[in-house]
Amino acid sequence: MDLFEKIKALRIERKLSQKEMADFLGISQAAYAKIERPVDRDTKKISIEYGKIIAKALGISFNELFEIENFENSDFEKLKLENEHLK
Repeated sequence: MDLFEKIKALRIERKLSQKEMADFLGISQAAYAKIERPVDRDTKKISIEYGKIIAKALGISFNELFEIENFENSDFEKLKLENEHLK
């Protein structure tokens, strides 16, 4: 499931209308509908600001919406050390 399908599925699961999501974002319902079904998914992007608002409206974190892993400091240190070996 891609990001746009995920947003739509979560919206429906939470019983929110496209109009309610659009109002939350301060855009028209038609503009919001394009987020859920973009014409060209390869070039369609969601701004960080809209991403934050969409996540909040859906009751999830930004990281969860965009499937961003939270690294522990120890994980970050391991990645730094691995990167040093590549130089």
